[in-house]
Amino acid sequence: MKISKIATSYNEIVSFMKKINLLKKENYSRNISFEFSKFSAEFVQVFQKNDYITTYMTAMENSDYDILLKDDSFFQFTYDDRDNKIIRYAYYENPFKYETYEEFLMKELDSSIEDVGDLFVQEYEQYMSEASIKPSVNPMRFDYDENEKHYKEMLHTGSHIHIGHDNEIRLPTKYLLTPFGFVIFVIRNQYLAYYKELLKDEKLKNIITKEKNAFSKCSDKLFREGDECHLYFV
Repeated sequence: MKISKIATSYNEIVSFMKKINLLKKENYSRNISFEFSKFSAEFVQVFQKNDYITTYMTAMENSDYDILLKDDSFFQFTYDDRDNKIIRYAYYENPFKYETYEEFLMKELDSSIEDVGDLFVQEYEQYMSEASIKPSVNPMRFDYDENEKHYKEMLHTGSHIHIGHDNEIRLPTKYLLTPFGFVIFVIRNQYLAYYKELLKDEKLKNIITKEKNAFSKCSDKLFREGDECHLYFV
């Protein structure tokens, strides 16, 4: 998969998220980049450690996200082809339980954001500061590593999806997901109410159906006969 395809797919995500009203904002604090070096030194130090809340908070404090959702969960997308091609798409679920600003306004004031705008942002921030921690979270990550030295038949395919935190759940994939394909996977499994609504729109339904055809097959060297004997994703 070439960087141009990654970039095109990323642009489709932004447009799609706006249509289904799940986008909070795109990160405009830096130029669009798919290099891992775009992340802060603070995030790089903590993201592979076991403390999920610290990782999430560090990312938010340093704007280490590409796309931020309305519930303050976020996506990251990176691509590196300097030595061996490495692709990483990550979804970080917000570990804190609170309503969106729109939901807060409707519940507390029976008003919409169109009615009051940012007038009650300070009250909302106070409400968020008192939020409880969720009993569990479901971060997800898609990894592709072209380096054959890291491949282990029937154990570690070159392309796979991680689900959850601090566990060994790794779903082998036979195809390389696009960034947009990964986002659709997350919405389908994490935002079911949004997914059900978008299925009512034939144009949106056709978009997600078509996206799977954009996946490219993983190299036979990174997904071999032994891997075919096991249950795998796509």
